[in-house]
Amino acid sequence: MRLSTAERAAYNEYQEQLRIEASTETEIHNMITYKLVMPEHLNKFGDLFGGNMLKWVDEVAAMAVFIDFPEARFLTIGMDQVVFKRPVKGGAILKFVITPLKEGHTSVTYSVSVVEPNSYDNPYFTTSVTFVRVDEQMRKIPVRS
Repeated sequence: MRLSTAERAAYNEYQEQLRIEASTETEIHNMITYKLVMPEHLNKFGDLFGGNMLKWVDEVAAMAVFIDFPEARFLTIGMDQVVFKRPVKGGAILKFVITPLKEGHTSVTYSVSVVEPNSYDNPYFTTSVTFVRVDEQMRKIPVRS
């Protein structure tokens, strides 16, 4: 996907606002993906059912951590401030912008912002998703081992 100069500038500004803490040992990537809101995703008022948004946010953040750490087992341990900023109507195309925020000893955190396809402004939803790395016995282990 090619970004226009204006989109690239908006994206760069967006990244600065998030204060990305990138790892120097392994390249951790930003990720963008899309979702079409279908009739089966709507509540009785014609808006996106919030549970679907939460499921999609967890799913796209998990894809990011699995891409960044392909040999590691991670579990979602939390979402920070689940804030629905405005309703999403049926037929909308949602852009999910996933950005690494923090890498701890046993956990990693990603920012997820859900916006319109041609914008980084006025998000529908924002949160941070934290994952913990675990071994086969589900015990916490270092992110990099």
